[in-house]
Amino acid sequence: MATDHDKATAGIADGGEAHHLTIRRPRLDRDGLFLFGRRYDSQSVTLGSTELRALVRDRWIAVDVLGEYILYIHIDWSGQ
Repeated sequence: MATDHDKATAGIADGGEAHHLTIRRPRLDRDGLFLFGRRYDSQSVTLGSTELRALVRDRWIAVDVLGEYILYIHIDWSGQ
């Protein structure tokens, strides 16, 4: 758990737009090797109706990835 000192001195680098794929379902036995190159760990996120309604209302979903990274999910309504 982060302390107040950690929060006050933390800096987060913006890594830009993440690479992404649309897949039918995760295949944990193969995805670590084939989707984006060798990976050694993974997590999944299931969005429920509350999160989907928030996305439709132009909100962002912040996901804690392995306690180390943050993934932000947002809907781009421009169709680009």
